This record gives sequence, structure tokens and C-alpha cells, in this order.
Amino acid sequence: MMSEISQIDEWVRCLPNGKPISALGFGCSSAWAKPGFDNAEAQRLLEALVEEGVNHFDTSPSYGAGTGEVRLGQFLRTNKSSEMVVSTKVGTNLINGRIVRGFQRDLIEESFAASLERLGLRSVDILYLHGPSLEDLHPGSDVHSFFEDMKSAGKITYSGVNSFEPAVLDAVSDTAIDCVMLQFNVDDFRNVRQLERLSQIGKFVISGTVLSRAKFKLSTFLPRNSRSLWYLLRMIKTDPLFAWNGWKLKRRLMATGLDPVTAAIRFATGHPMVLSNLFGTSTIEHARANARSGHGVLDPAMREALAKGRMPARNDSLEVRAR
Repeated sequence: MMSEISQIDEWVRCLPNGKPISALGFGCSSAWAKPGFDNAEAQRLLEALVEEGVNHFDTSPSYGAGTGEVRLGQFLRTNKSSEMVVSTKVGTNLINGRIVRGFQRDLIEESFAASLERLGLRSVDILYLHGPSLEDLHPGSDVHSFFEDMKSAGKITYSGVNSFEPAVLDAVSDTAIDCVMLQFNVDDFRNVRQLERLSQIGKFVISGTVLSRAKFKLSTFLPRNSRSLWYLLRMIKTDPLFAWNGWKLKRRLMATGLDPVTAAIRFATGHPMVLSNLFGTSTIEHARANARSGHGVLDPAMREALAKGRMPARNDSLEVRAR
């Protein structure tokens, strides 16, 4: 059965139980979750996002060795946590101050209990397996009974898998797992077949990297300070040719008549099978700008051209509706 996205409007969608979720969500990770990042600034960034209509926040015990969860938990204690969609992960488990990979029952139980404590919550909306292997999803694996028990105890609403590996995503199809967080954006279509298949059988889908790490915005990577240097080094490691690839992607996005960030975000938020899309940033200015970009719709002809990796044809008669 096709999983159709239930929408209140173009920005607010619904989880299967009817709880609203924003078209964009914030990944409480990377520089924002580093212990050296100013905590007051981190809190102000979350406040700005909520002001812009974002209610979806994803984290993990491995982000800043628990700092991401602690900071998000601090924010949730002073805001209406029941109105937020919160997700975290097991598999990259924080045990006695160290990240321990594994999906054995005792490991993930201990790690998740500590995550709830750091978040200050009795339950989360989605709990993901963070980078599982095919073996970890085997029918006899501990993870399936663990998810069932966590649901019965009211500690999670939905079970999920966070993976960018096509074979792993294919394996989710044969399980009772509710949702996936995969890789999908205007520059990365590796999981398109899995996205369509999972949606067809009733799973809901979250995209983990809506902006493709903004490789098309080279000014982001100028090493002006330790924060921007960190982003530059990470991008070089991920994509040594990112400057060239980013320039080509920027040309495609600019052909829409929108600024590249807005075009990239609206490309993703307009996908009929993606419920919500995550982005990360460490500046309030970028957080607000990204959220506002999500309040609009990309012209269908332009979106189709971008989906096929082509330069959209400019047509002055085409209008981009914005909210």
C-alpha cells in the first residue's frame, strides 16, 4: 500500500498517528553538538527554528558524545516538548563515556535509557538503528524484539533505520520497522529506488541531508574560523572534488531563478514521498534562512528537470509560489 503523505499544508505534514511534523527538521549534530560550541548560542538557534515553524529535531548519543542530546533536552525542558517530533538512535551507543558500536540487546537498552535521561523525556517519536548491517536486520536479530518491547513500554512511537546503503534499505522492506532515514537530495539519487519501494509498502521516509552539505555554496567553506575550517576538512574528506562538483550543481540550481539554497530545499520538500528533510547549521542566520526557504513550492517542470540531473529551462511564465 502506497504511503501517502498527509499534509495540513505545504509546510506541515503528519506522522501516521496524525501528529504534525514540519517539512524541514534540524539535525542536532556536527559543529552545533560539539562541546566547544557555545551552549547559549545553541539554544538560541533552536529557539529561532521553532519561531520559523520547525518542530522536527533529530539527534544521537554519538553527536558530541552525548552533547547533542543534552542540549536538545535542555531546550525541550523549557518548551512544549509534546509538540516536537524528536528522534534519536541506537547502534552508535554511548557507554561509560565512549562510543561503542553494536546492536546487542544489552548495549542498545543501556544506551537508549541514557539517551532518554539526557533528553529529559519518557519517550521519543522515532528511534533509529544507526547504520545497521544486513546481519543486524536478520529476522533473529535482537533489534526486532527490542523495538517491540520499547513500543509496548510506551518509550517509542516508531521504529526506524538510518542508513544510506541500498542493500540495507532493501532489507527493511521485509521487516516491521516503520520508517527509514536515507540519503536523498538534489545532488544524490542513490536511494531513489529504495525511496519509492519503501513508500509503496507503507513505510514513511525522512531525508537526512537536504542540502547536500551545501557544496554549491563555496563561501561556507572559507576557513575564517575553527568552525568553518571543520566544515571544509569534512567536505574535503567526503568529496575531494567538491569545489568542481559544487560549481556544476550551483549552475543547475540557479537555472530555476531561485537562489541555490532555496532551490535545493524546495526540490526536497516538494517530493511526494518524503515526509521531512533534515539540515544542519551552526548559525542562526542560516537556520532562519533555510527554514524560510522551505515555505514554498518549486515549479513542477523545474523540479522534474533537476530530478533528471538536467539544467531547468528558464521560462519567465513559470511562477514559483511562496508562502
